[in-house]
Amino acid sequence: MITIVAAVSAVAFAHWRYGPEDPTDEMLVVATSVGTGVAFFAAVVNHVFKFGLLSRLAERVVFVLIPPLALIFLVLGTIFLGIATPTEGGAMGATGALIMALARRRLSWKLIRQAMDTTAKLSTFVVFILLGARVFSLTFYGVNGHVWVEHLLLNLPGGQLGFLIVVNILIFVLAFFLDFFEPI
Repeated sequence: MITIVAAVSAVAFAHWRYGPEDPTDEMLVVATSVGTGVAFFAAVVNHVFKFGLLSRLAERVVFVLIPPLALIFLVLGTIFLGIATPTEGGAMGATGALIMALARRRLSWKLIRQAMDTTAKLSTFVVFILLGARVFSLTFYGVNGHVWVEHLLLNLPGGQLGFLIVVNILIFVLAFFLDFFEPI
């Protein structure tokens, strides 16, 4: 029953809001989201007013499945539709996850502190890796390493073609281990 209501509402919204000249991918994402929201709202109304239209299993499935799907849409859907950048989508996802944890009463100060400690440690590791790469780069420039490399590359056999092949292989290999601005 709730599936039919969700599907009909999604199709009705798509016909009401979008025309044939509108992008199909955007229409599908938004109409599906509206249908899912209507299904969740119908399940909430059914639960609050005890209509008995859904079995306990169907009601449980709706309440367990739709909030994480909404969170996924909040992150990926807004990026896909061009509403948000990946950074903004990640921030919305983190906020949505906090709201879901609060709604389910699974958020505690101990858990927040643990998440903050882990985030601080990971951020510190990344900053130290970047600092180490930068110190190495500055030291390399300080001992005129770039001049040594220039002389080495100018004297390669094969002329310009040999130079291009060696430089492309070198940048490809160095990009595996160093940050993107350090090999250049």
